Amino acid sequence: MKKIDLLQKLRDGWKLLIRSVCQHPAELVMLVYAAIVLGINKNLYGTSWMCPCILAPFLVTAAYTLSFYRQKSKLWNLLYFVPLLLAITSFVTPPLAQVLLEWSLSISYWVLMVVAALWLFIRHFKMENIAYVQRNILMVNSGVMAAFVAGILYLLYILIQVSIEMIFGWDFHDELMEKVAYIVFVVILPMLFFALEDEERVFSLERFWKNVLLWVLTPALLIYTAILYIYSAKVLFTWTLPEGSVSVMIFIFCLTAMGAQMLLQFCDKNPFGWFYRHFSWFALPLLVLFWVGVARRISDYGLTENRYYLILCGLLMTAYVVLFLFENKKGYFILTCAAAAIALASVCIPPLSAKQVSLKSQIARVQKTAASIGLLAPNGKLILNQPDTADITQGKQHRIIYKSLKYIEWTDTTALQQFGVKSAEDYLLSLSYKTVEYSKSYRETDIIYPPSAEKIIYLSKYYDYDHVVDIKPYQHFYPS
Repeated sequence: MKKIDLLQKLRDGWKLLIRSVCQHPAELVMLVYAAIVLGINKNLYGTSWMCPCILAPFLVTAAYTLSFYRQKSKLWNLLYFVPLLLAITSFVTPPLAQVLLEWSLSISYWVLMVVAALWLFIRHFKMENIAYVQRNILMVNSGVMAAFVAGILYLLYILIQVSIEMIFGWDFHDELMEKVAYIVFVVILPMLFFALEDEERVFSLERFWKNVLLWVLTPALLIYTAILYIYSAKVLFTWTLPEGSVSVMIFIFCLTAMGAQMLLQFCDKNPFGWFYRHFSWFALPLLVLFWVGVARRISDYGLTENRYYLILCGLLMTAYVVLFLFENKKGYFILTCAAAAIALASVCIPPLSAKQVSLKSQIARVQKTAASIGLLAPNGKLILNQPDTADITQGKQHRIIYKSLKYIEWTDTTALQQFGVKSAEDYLLSLSYKTVEYSKSYRETDIIYPPSAEKIIYLSKYYDYDHVVDIKPYQHFYPS
C-alpha cells in the first residue's frame, strides 16, 4: 500500500511540474539561461552575453507576478512576456555588460534582491493580519518544500555518480557535479516552487510545530528577554555605554518574536499569550538599549553602509513595536510595504543612498579628527609630516584617520583627492612604525604605551657572530 502511495505522489509531483512549465514558460527560459551561464562561468567574466544573467532574479520575479494575470486579457498575456523580451534585448547591448557586472558586486544589488523577496510577500495585497500571515506562510512552506525536494534530487544524483565511479572506475570530475547543482537549484527548485504556489491550499499549523513554538521557542525568548533586561540594568547601574553588537542581538530577538507572534494566531491554546500580547511594552526598554548601542558604534567608528542598513532595520523594528503597542488589523502588511519602500529609497534616491551617506560621514570624520591634532590644512588637505616616534601619543586619532581613509578608498577612490593622498597607505608613510602597526590593527586596544628610548637587537641564525655586542646598557633578554 505504501508503494502505491509513493508512486501516486511521484505521479502527482510530475504533473505539477509539467503544469508549472506550461503556465510559466517565460520564467523557465530565463532560469535555463541562468543555469547555462553559471555552469559555464559562475563569475560572469568574459563575453557580454553572460552578464544579463545578473538581471535574471528580477526579471523572473516580474514575469512570475504577471503570470497570475495572463488569463484576464490578451494585453496581460503580452505584458507577461515583456521581462523575457528585456532579457533578450540586453544581449545586443554589450556596453551594459560591464555596468551590470560592477553593479552585481555592490551592496545595492543585494538590497534589491531583498526588495524582490519582500514583493513576493505583498503581491497578493492581502492586508488583514490573519489573511496576510496565512498566505505568506503557505508561500514560505512552498519554498521550503521545493528546496527539500531539490536537495533530495541532488543528493540522489551524487549517490548515483559516486556509485558509478566506484564500480566502473570512471571519473566524472567535480565540475559535472557543480553543473548539475545549477540545473537542480536554479531551474528545478524555482519551478517546483511555482508549481506548489499555483495550487489552492489551506494553512494549518501541525501539532509538532505548535509544541516547538510553545515549549521551545517561547521559553527561549523569555530567557533571552531576561538576559537583555539584566544587561540593561548593568548598563544603567555601572553607567557604561552598551556594546555596539548588542544592537544586532536585539534586532534578531525582535524579528524572532515577531515571527512567533504571527504563528501563534493559529494555536488553539497559548499559555504564553500574556507575553506576546504585551511584547511591545516589554520591548520598549530594549529599543532604548538598541539605539544607544547604535549611537555608540557610529560615534566610535563612523557610519558605514552596514551600519546604515542597521539603522534602517532599527527604524522598522521601532515601527513594529509602536504599531503593536495597540491592537491593529494590518500591521504586518504595512511593515512589509515600509521595509520595501525604505530599501528602495536607500538604493534609488542618491542623497539617501547608503553609499553617499556613509561616504559623507567618513569624510567628515577624517576632517574633524585631523583638525583636532593640527593635521588639516586650510585648503582641506592632510598635512603629512616626517615619521616621529612621539606620534604614538596621538595613536587613536591617527587610527581613526587611517581607518576612515581606508573606507573612503574602498567606496570611492576619487574622494581621497580632497585630502591630497592617492591611497590610505600614503598617510601611513608619515607615521612611525609603532603607530602604523597600531593604526592597521584589527581591534583597537585600550592602552597605548608612550614612546620609549629602548633599543632592541635581534639575534638570529643570520647574525654575524664576529660582531661583538656590548650588553651592559640592556636590562632584559628575551629568548625566541
